[in-house]
Amino acid sequence: MKYLYTYEVSKKKGTELIGTDWSDVEKIIKENCSQFSWSDPVIWRSTSMPTNENNYIVDPKGFKRKSRSNKNYYTLLIDSSKQWEKYPKRSSSLICSYIVPYWKRHLYRVIPFDNSMWGVAEDDDIWTAFQYAKKTYGIGLLDLVRFLDFLNELIPGEPPIPDNNIQDFKKRMKDIGNKLKDMKYLDLYKVLASWNIKQWEDVLGVLFSKFIDKGKPFTDFLEDFIDPIKNDIKLLGYNELNKKEEGYVDTRKSSEIWTDSKCLLVSKKFLSERGMP
Repeated sequence: MKYLYTYEVSKKKGTELIGTDWSDVEKIIKENCSQFSWSDPVIWRSTSMPTNENNYIVDPKGFKRKSRSNKNYYTLLIDSSKQWEKYPKRSSSLICSYIVPYWKRHLYRVIPFDNSMWGVAEDDDIWTAFQYAKKTYGIGLLDLVRFLDFLNELIPGEPPIPDNNIQDFKKRMKDIGNKLKDMKYLDLYKVLASWNIKQWEDVLGVLFSKFIDKGKPFTDFLEDFIDPIKNDIKLLGYNELNKKEEGYVDTRKSSEIWTDSKCLLVSKKFLSERGMP
């Protein structure tokens, strides 16, 4: 969360320093977080910033986040899909968890402002949450991203597939498809060999068959792959997150959750020193 790390220097848009005054924290909760109770299941957000007791108000819509360790393809696809239009945008959200991360970073308890909406992937990481796609096609989200990287290498000297504009993405995919029709078999074989993909050849075969399917655009396949309903990725209000009635899944077992709502981030160290949860 770079917007916290850099706050002291640049006072980033969308971030407000609260400091360490308990009365300020209480005042913010009273005025903005009436749905919240200290007995609610704890929502965590970790950062790589140095440990301190400062607390913050964060407005995720003031930032544009990108995938941390891979190309931004899946974030682009999700945020641009009509199926996801009611969900908080991944690129403008605070990504959180009910589980304390295994890596040792500075932790904040996330207290959302009222009427927040949350995307809920019932797995500890969205990368493994697309179970419909895994069961239907035998491929996961990481396989899809790797395939797009593979397509980037198929035609040397061409620009990479854009990961920040959906129209440019679709145009480039169509362009690659057209150029593959004229590609010599030997050239394609060289690229395949360079990837050393024996253990990945089944996955590659599935994705290639979808990519070159003349009867159905590849983008239609992508829409089916990321369908939130089929993959059981929920959209819930804050109160719904805490329900335990019949019909509600206990999302606190292992979930990645995210919101684009303003949130109060209270330092775990700050809370622990005051005997708070």
